[in-house]
Amino acid sequence: MAKTPFMEELDSRLRPEERMFKLKSAELIGDDFRIDLLVSKADYDNVVGKELEKKVKAACREIIPDAFKIRLHFSLASSETTSIIKRVHEYIYNEKPTVYNAFLNAPIEVHATDSLITVVITLEKYMYEYAVNSGLKTALEEYLGHLSMEDYEVEFCEVPNVEKSSDQVVRPTVASYAVKVITVSIEKYLAGGIAQMPRYISDVKERESAQCSICGVVAGVETRYIEKIDKTLFTFNLNDTTGVLKVKYFAKKRKGVDWEEVFVDGTSLVMEGQIKFDKFDNKFCFFPRNIAKCVIDYTSINQKADFLPEPENYVYIHPQPIEVVEQASMFGEEMHPDFYKNVFVVFDVETTGLNVQEDKIIEIAAIKIVDGVLCESFDCLINPEEPLPPEIVELTHITDEMLAGQHTMRDVIGDFFKFTRGAVMVAHNAPFDMGMITVAGQKYLYDFNNAYRDTLSIARQKLKLKNYKLATVCDYFNVPLVGAHRAINDTLATAQMFVHLTNMR
Repeated sequence: MAKTPFMEELDSRLRPEERMFKLKSAELIGDDFRIDLLVSKADYDNVVGKELEKKVKAACREIIPDAFKIRLHFSLASSETTSIIKRVHEYIYNEKPTVYNAFLNAPIEVHATDSLITVVITLEKYMYEYAVNSGLKTALEEYLGHLSMEDYEVEFCEVPNVEKSSDQVVRPTVASYAVKVITVSIEKYLAGGIAQMPRYISDVKERESAQCSICGVVAGVETRYIEKIDKTLFTFNLNDTTGVLKVKYFAKKRKGVDWEEVFVDGTSLVMEGQIKFDKFDNKFCFFPRNIAKCVIDYTSINQKADFLPEPENYVYIHPQPIEVVEQASMFGEEMHPDFYKNVFVVFDVETTGLNVQEDKIIEIAAIKIVDGVLCESFDCLINPEEPLPPEIVELTHITDEMLAGQHTMRDVIGDFFKFTRGAVMVAHNAPFDMGMITVAGQKYLYDFNNAYRDTLSIARQKLKLKNYKLATVCDYFNVPLVGAHRAINDTLATAQMFVHLTNMR
């Protein structure tokens, strides 16, 4: 790749063995001329030192007019496959947002030699034709080349046509490749500029992103001054009505900006930065670089989804017949007419926490009641793709090792949706369980719009007990509850207790 005039000038002031740098970016912000130079990790560890850094800065000072302050930064170039794939996604998100989802799901292969990296992207036919005819190949090669010491070659491949066998089951999908963004009006820039339209927090909060823009209202601000780096750490939640994301910002003193007046509950902000998994909080957090006050146009937020239909077949989790010992005699009383009018699905979920929007389901169990008889069960553990909090392991006795080989929610949710169609759903403290399953369903385009009943509320209406915990209500009806806080045990007990409660006159 040809060197820029700036790098030619810089190299002319360095000895041959010192010409190890590549220009990543150069931008003028106010009176600051910010220069970011790439260098390989080996050269940075073995060659670059304070003396060479001073020499490079002095050379930049000779090239750049004295009217500007020089801010020189060295970045380590990475040629790791995961890093390159992230850069491809980053470029598409920034420059071609309407096809971002198509590229996000596309297989990407990376092949490296000493001086050339080849990136092979396999696309569906319509997207392949777009990529080939839009000049995307050259644009991606230039973009990736600016972020690495090597040159790049990008190749697009078309997905071959494959005939599906008659017994192959494939989930239906919704063809929607538009990145959802929110309209904002900037009131005041506080740190850097905002180049991207903010994404829905619900779309980005559960994966790492090297570059992303979000907006929302500040809440729950906490501050801590860190003397060692002379910065104040501001921690707060940002809510755009589609989701909530925790934000961490290390604020340094900035002329004309009082950060304690900026980060106040109720303030609307738009920010650009990075989403990373924070090991301290054990969750994804947003680390902003650029910040501005804004006015959010909430009418631009459209959370309506094209929901998927009921699947034709079960794919991963298949219901099983259920037998409860002496079921007939246990429910010997006359059945309430509701049992002949409705099919009920009694269910329970175990989760990573109590936050319906942020925490994840790790176990689903359900029992279907037809004509007052418990007839089918649905039971599975679910891999949340993140470590479990210690308190959840202690409560449920579910461990990371138990979940490691299980299906993810993406696999399971369609089968559970099929199991619940046409049924009234039942749970003990149903608003929580329904909230968890509804949020999970919306994420994967399944609409759990079932009517539901809450055995906690029914018990409070019909019984006079010291409390209305599941164990207490089950004890009242002599329903055994063994191994509480495992979904299938809680569900079996809740189903039996629900029949008793409903039959009470």
